[in-house]
Amino acid sequence: MRPTRFAAFLAVLGLGVAAYTPIASASSPRYGPAGDKFTVAFPSAPKSAANTSQLLSGLPTGVRAYAYWVSASANIISGSSKVPKPPTYLIALLVFPSLSATQSYLKGATASASGLSPVTLDGLKGYEYVGPENGKVNPPADVTDRKATEALVALQRKDAVYLISVITSTRKETETFLGSFRAV
Repeated sequence: MRPTRFAAFLAVLGLGVAAYTPIASASSPRYGPAGDKFTVAFPSAPKSAANTSQLLSGLPTGVRAYAYWVSASANIISGSSKVPKPPTYLIALLVFPSLSATQSYLKGATASASGLSPVTLDGLKGYEYVGPENGKVNPPADVTDRKATEALVALQRKDAVYLISVITSTRKETETFLGSFRAV
């Protein structure tokens, strides 16, 4: 089975976000399973999926996977390898069976990824890339809008990893979405 772009993102990242100020409020919708919920300012009600073959592809046994997204592209967790068109907002949540499995995944993912910087977002540590959508983090043939700003972020919270992928027309839009993320 050919890995999807989304599965490749899950496999390559083990990441986090710079010092953006969270703007989600107590009344913001909450997403995710009990114990690993988060809030974020999606521009509209997100689609969601849980524990599908596309989400679990390439992940260790025992991982539970959840995805929430709003995108101009039809189904960003399908078998397409192209980078989704802007605007795209995706948060995937991976819950590992143990803390050691989480740390092992992150260590392997960050070792193979380039262009990532350490970051802290809402008190969670991880790694991020924020910049132009280009060949630095995507194969050149998969890029759909070279003028877009893309963020790829991974944050660890105990045995969970939040993976955030945002593609927008401007850096400000991307950073505003990242700044709205809060683990609750």
